[in-house]
Amino acid sequence: MKPFNDLYTLIKKDILDELRTGGTLISMLLFSVLVVVIFSFALGTTLSKEKELGGGILWLTFFFASILGLNYSFSVEKENSSIKAVMLTPVDRGILYIGKMFSNLIFIFIIELFTVPVFLVFFDYPILKIIPPLTIVLLLGTAGLSSVGTILSAISTSTKKRDILLPLILFPIITPVLIGSVRCTGIILLGGSLLEEAGNWLAMLAVFDVLFIVVSFLIYEFVLEEL
Repeated sequence: MKPFNDLYTLIKKDILDELRTGGTLISMLLFSVLVVVIFSFALGTTLSKEKELGGGILWLTFFFASILGLNYSFSVEKENSSIKAVMLTPVDRGILYIGKMFSNLIFIFIIELFTVPVFLVFFDYPILKIIPPLTIVLLLGTAGLSSVGTILSAISTSTKKRDILLPLILFPIITPVLIGSVRCTGIILLGGSLLEEAGNWLAMLAVFDVLFIVVSFLIYEFVLEEL
């Protein structure tokens, strides 16, 4: 039970830190909603084109919004040396990674919970029909984005150009997740069956998530040594 208690404590710490400041989550939310609203007006006269581009618009919005949170997740802890205090605790280094990954996943998913309804309303999609299958894609896609983003954020934090470096190294690695998420989302938005038409994409997303979580879990201890 100790690993679960440690995990709960780590996630609770990150959530309380965000609640005390609140700036990052609000910035991510404002960015996401603003991008969706702008695109809805820009493409408002071409309904067929909206349905084709909807998945890409949604996931690129999530990607760039998540960069804001991922950059912040380690930079603040390094600046006030709290990461050193966490490393001194008798907690497995892999658990530290899982805790930070889940914290980032929760923050990104909160943004999605607010952004998706705005997107569906402004682009005139049937909300009740789309939300259930879209939730599955959001969970798989966000897990991939959070797992890779967390480990790369830790790596880039030790560099002087971390704000620029993170998106540059994250985008090529996360591309398979973005492509799979966009394809699955596009099928859902066009009224197709997620399991029948996007089963292979879902499997690819699941495999990617498991692979990067395991690899990041194993190498996180060496990454922390550089912080």
